[in-house]
Amino acid sequence: MIVMNSRFDRSTVDAVWKKGTVIQNCDPALWRLDAFGAVIRRDQYGQRDKEYGWEVDHIHPVIKGGSDMLSNLRPLYYRNNLARNTDGPLWTFYRYNPSSQYNNQGVVSLRN
Repeated sequence: MIVMNSRFDRSTVDAVWKKGTVIQNCDPALWRLDAFGAVIRRDQYGQRDKEYGWEVDHIHPVIKGGSDMLSNLRPLYYRNNLARNTDGPLWTFYRYNPSSQYNNQGVVSLRN
């Protein structure tokens, strides 16, 4: 079951989901990678209490002049979305680690 608890309608969420990277040998209707390489699961949209929960992210934040146009939206693992919303010299992002089978932390020193 997909929880719709955001400002985006179902058709927008579906379109954003399709922008995620398909994972080889996995069902693309269920599994994708976000822009930083974290695994996300389609039916865990908007669920921060789930292992592969994800959210719609604004590539260029609205507060900095970005829009809700599809070209400015992407799917992001919820922890990566939270990391983008923090200030500081480094961001800590999550990406999938095949050896542990989980999204593990990694530090990225680039800001956008």
